[in-house]
Amino acid sequence: TQDFIDDMARQHSAIVSLGMSDPLYERWLARKNWVSRLTDLGARRSGALVSMTRSLRISLQISVLGLGAWLVLNQESSAGAIIAASIVLGRALAPIDQLAAIWRQYIQAHRAWRYLRQHYKQSTDYEAYTPLPRPRPELVIETMCFGWPGAEQSLLPAINSRFSQGHLSLVFGPTGCGKSTLLQTLSGAYKPLSGSVLLGSRNLHLWPESDRGPYIGYLPQYVDLIPGTIIENISRFRQTSMDAVFQAAKAAGCHELILSLPDGYDTQIGHVKSGLGRGLSAGQARLIGLARALFENPVLILLDEPSANLDASGVRTLKASLKTLRSRDTVILIATHDLRMVDLADSILSFRQNGLTTLSPGEFLRNMGQHRPDLSQSERVSL
Repeated sequence: TQDFIDDMARQHSAIVSLGMSDPLYERWLARKNWVSRLTDLGARRSGALVSMTRSLRISLQISVLGLGAWLVLNQESSAGAIIAASIVLGRALAPIDQLAAIWRQYIQAHRAWRYLRQHYKQSTDYEAYTPLPRPRPELVIETMCFGWPGAEQSLLPAINSRFSQGHLSLVFGPTGCGKSTLLQTLSGAYKPLSGSVLLGSRNLHLWPESDRGPYIGYLPQYVDLIPGTIIENISRFRQTSMDAVFQAAKAAGCHELILSLPDGYDTQIGHVKSGLGRGLSAGQARLIGLARALFENPVLILLDEPSANLDASGVRTLKASLKTLRSRDTVILIATHDLRMVDLADSILSFRQNGLTTLSPGEFLRNMGQHRPDLSQSERVSL
């Protein structure tokens, strides 16, 4: 229920403007009542277990005292034996009461431990490794099938591609076809269902994250910055020189924007309602996320809808930055719907039902004109 409230707080303007306050309040109330019923049921069951164990303990103590009294009356034991037996029995049964009282906490701790072992088991594989030098700017995709984590079926047939230094490719396709999942797989966040991804001849998914991370620049589709200062977010929360941060911010076109903030690069980022810091607009957060992706000149740059939430000036700055990056030892892949980016591309990766097709920018634009008969002649020329 708390997560639901946080989500509503982040979307307050949309909820109020679209008149969704009453139905969402009813939904929250229904969830709260459901949680309350589960909490009450759990409390009653826990209370019943504690009462049962306590009743058993008291019954055993009464039985021991009764047996001791009978033995004393028959002159087969002394009164001191009754007291000693009562103390020993109380000590022996005390852990049972304690176990019943903390059983819920034990179950929760056990589940948490199983979750950690299941999801972070591979982290121990990277404890000891030899850091390697900067990889060669070449991305090779070998018979790779990909999908959401846990999926059994690939979104597309096996992909084979090779991208060399300075190559810039755009990934086009309808909404929900898997463009973001492809970039997340190439970034190392998701593992492919089969096949491999090589960056500079090294398997990207067998590469320790802490060593691989500095050579990957990834901008997600929905940028959600981490609470902290702007400089911490851009530097990926690592100790570094200010010059590297400034260069990344200038390359992303947000240096002047950051300087205009009250505290500049020391501005705290967070949710305004939680009091953690300053809330940024979607466009501002995207530019800072882009600077984070470009920090320290990564080898592989993966951008998911980088021109979203940007005005015309921001798009021009972005395109100028991408032209500069192409001259460096980088490989760039961009998932986008923005046709204004096509003139930058060396190739277009187009999602089709039969797989991922590689086209030249000219072929792609001609196909766009054929598949969009609603476009006017002037619009086709502008494409």
